[in-house]
Amino acid sequence: MIRLRKPFYHLDEVMLRWEMTERDIAAFVLADELTLSATVGGLRIEYGVIEEMGDDRCFRIPEGTRFAIGTIDLAHDDAWRILREGSWAITSLKAEPGRYQNIDGLNWENKHPVHRNDLVICRAEIERFEQAQDLSVEANAPIRRGAPSRFDWDAFWVEVCRVIHADGLPNTQNELVDRLAEWFERNHKAAPDESTIKKKLKPLWRELRRQDEPPSLAKAR
Repeated sequence: MIRLRKPFYHLDEVMLRWEMTERDIAAFVLADELTLSATVGGLRIEYGVIEEMGDDRCFRIPEGTRFAIGTIDLAHDDAWRILREGSWAITSLKAEPGRYQNIDGLNWENKHPVHRNDLVICRAEIERFEQAQDLSVEANAPIRRGAPSRFDWDAFWVEVCRVIHADGLPNTQNELVDRLAEWFERNHKAAPDESTIKKKLKPLWRELRRQDEPPSLAKAR
């Protein structure tokens, strides 16, 4: 199976990879230890240097403009606001010390909106952060898509094994489904629908039932 290394990954994919919550991500962003980016269809960016005047004043000296298509790196305070509020309007991008990057043509009354769904983390930043935090993630491990599952399926399979070991295999699959639905409700205050539980159990049920069949019947099949 080919595993593609994408140039950037959406926030939910990275949270799943790092086993972090959005609050964890926000803490690293606010501390300026993690850079979030945003996807854009095209923005003209003015860049240049900031000259300090020595009396708490500074001037921006433009060096040129560029057209950004793809991703833009966000200043940590803007990124934190987007995580907190769900969206935030920006006028500038993250820049190296002593430099600036402003969105050309915008001002404090006319800003560029960025929504949470626009947030991504670039591959190079993921690799830098993992090295800085000494995260034990395999270098070529795929970043899985989608949000974490609502239900704890690992614990589900532990319960399946416990039930069968303690009480034996129920007479019908529906009995096993009912017991596991009750277990979900009792331990997790919610349960997936019975068809989902049944689908999970189906391969195991078939194999265990096949092993329980008399040899003559199994041979006839």
